[in-house]
Amino acid sequence: MPSPPLAVADWQTAGRAIFCNLSLPAFSPRCMPLGTACVDGEAFLLHGEGSAQRTVTFRLHPEVRGGIAFQAQPHHAYNFTPLACNAAHARRAGVRPFERVQPEAAQFNWEEEGVAFFTTWTNAWQEVANRAVPQVFETWCTMNDKLLNLIPAMWSPTGPASNQLWLSPFSNGAVKSMDFYPGELQQAMFGNRGPIPSVQCDVNGIMIAHRASSDVETHSCLEQYHQASESYFQSRGQLCHASMRVCDFSSEGAGRRLWSMMQAVLAFHVGMPSPGALIPRMRTCEPDAKCPLRVLIFERVRRRRILNLPELVQACSRWRPPLHFGFHDLEVECKTVNFSQGILQHASTLRRADVFISMHGADMVNGLALHSGATIMEILPPRPHPCDTSSFFFAFTNERRHTFFYRAYSDQLSYSSSPVTGGRNADVQVPPALIEALLNRTVQVGGDPDRYKYGCFDYDGTPRRSHGGATRCS
Repeated sequence: MPSPPLAVADWQTAGRAIFCNLSLPAFSPRCMPLGTACVDGEAFLLHGEGSAQRTVTFRLHPEVRGGIAFQAQPHHAYNFTPLACNAAHARRAGVRPFERVQPEAAQFNWEEEGVAFFTTWTNAWQEVANRAVPQVFETWCTMNDKLLNLIPAMWSPTGPASNQLWLSPFSNGAVKSMDFYPGELQQAMFGNRGPIPSVQCDVNGIMIAHRASSDVETHSCLEQYHQASESYFQSRGQLCHASMRVCDFSSEGAGRRLWSMMQAVLAFHVGMPSPGALIPRMRTCEPDAKCPLRVLIFERVRRRRILNLPELVQACSRWRPPLHFGFHDLEVECKTVNFSQGILQHASTLRRADVFISMHGADMVNGLALHSGATIMEILPPRPHPCDTSSFFFAFTNERRHTFFYRAYSDQLSYSSSPVTGGRNADVQVPPALIEALLNRTVQVGGDPDRYKYGCFDYDGTPRRSHGGATRCS
């Protein structure tokens, strides 16, 4: 049984000791010290003099980012451009910057180090699995016993709920966003009242305002953003730290310990995993008890659906391992799942699962919640040519001693609901033979990392060749 969540002070020590040492050495994210500084809205106010200011000017590129004021003094006036905008575009378009005045006296936090981070406004999957959150986790790990106060300067899933879910495990204090996310402007300004304005005040609307200076409507959108953002910052106030650093988390790529990160997030919110869940094993109960092999098949509801789910569950439930694998009395428990209520509400189901099967899509991230040694399969849509997507490959194979990942792909468009073109979002018919082949491979590996090797399957369960750095199936 999982233990209850730890107190924040205990978590900072125990969480780092456990989850920062499960696999690969931590890499060092791209961060730089600011020294004593405040964040006021989307501006950095630096206190003091020295070489750090020249470094900040070079690394943060204020001609693009905007929002840096040097040698902040009481009542000092400063201008800056929101991080949502390109400062150079704004100047060319004649867009007015924000204008603020430094307060009488800044109230500094001397105990916690402030960590403000940039990323990009993109979809939530990219933020969670490829950019900000994994690098937040690594920053937390590499800063050892320091207490951190995370300040999201610019990231996609901005908002109290996302901050609480993904960032609060790695911050000693409450996480308060530095920016007013443009995607929130529609609701903030108009709510559910009246007609929808012709210009959507989202990220595109804000950026377009800098490229179309003659467009009255887009400039109106930017003005509304200014007003709503100003109101937000006045209610939040300044955040000042005697020691602060700023990090650029906008890069994508490999080198992320996503399974360790997810295990830490769940442990913070719902309690530490059961004993042994962080040690590779085929089933959650091993080696102390007898239990079935629990298989979850994810049920998508909009696109890339599996059309014959009942048939797959029935075939999965009938499956028994070949006698030569040695699991003569192994039972299997198969069911479909849909995580519409969020990952925390389904954490207990995920932690008890041993095999997770899903069509390609953002919901694959739920597979990171399974125990060490679990089996994960991503089913790629049938297409004439392989889908060259590496996000989930790296997400699950960077820590391959904990997650045993496979892919399935077919160039036979007869499996697709779009049999002529094989659309990437088409629904599919998955042959039961694929599930049977995956379960056979699961018991063949038996939860042993030394027996695991990444591989591709055809929809009919036969092996396929992998190439392109092993990320593609052909």
